[in-house]
Amino acid sequence: MEPEFIIDISLTEIIGKAGLAAALELAWVCQFPLSESRFQTGSDTDFHPMTRALETLYGSQVGAGIAYRAGRVSFKYFLAVFGAKLGFSDLDFRLLPLNKRKMEGLFRISKEMFTAYGMESTIRDEKTWIAVEIQNCVECKGEKSLHPSCHFVAGFLQEYLAWMGGGRFFAVQETTCRANGGSSCTFELSKQPLD
Repeated sequence: MEPEFIIDISLTEIIGKAGLAAALELAWVCQFPLSESRFQTGSDTDFHPMTRALETLYGSQVGAGIAYRAGRVSFKYFLAVFGAKLGFSDLDFRLLPLNKRKMEGLFRISKEMFTAYGMESTIRDEKTWIAVEIQNCVECKGEKSLHPSCHFVAGFLQEYLAWMGGGRFFAVQETTCRANGGSSCTFELSKQPLD
């Protein structure tokens, strides 16, 4: 699998090929030929048209849910493409205590996201949560919204935590977003599982 098609494959898993084709046609009808049926990610990616297309096709709440679910699905593809490179199966990484392993994994993901997609982020270890602050999130680039709108990234981070925690559910909340006036997109990742 090619890294630039992780989002494409993840969305296809959630809404099918026809749903993805409809969203792409609606999002980029003037930007590339209709025969193009893939969404490529990179440092110049503008995810906003895809977000708007999902909301137009499915409504705002369902569109946000699709993006969130696709973000969760994308983690398994990210892991398949980058997991070995990031050393996620190495014994020294797997034997770290859970909270230290979560932090180390986030640092490794952050570095790879910068290299692969140009996304800059800062990770802070707070008392009850981990803060992930993305300075140039591609999901809300060019978007204006009343509410935080980086559902895909939130889903990705939630699935990462579930993978780290052996399937347990850890809450993820976007607290600031560039789409509604924030200087960055900040996510709070709970250190304690909800179940």
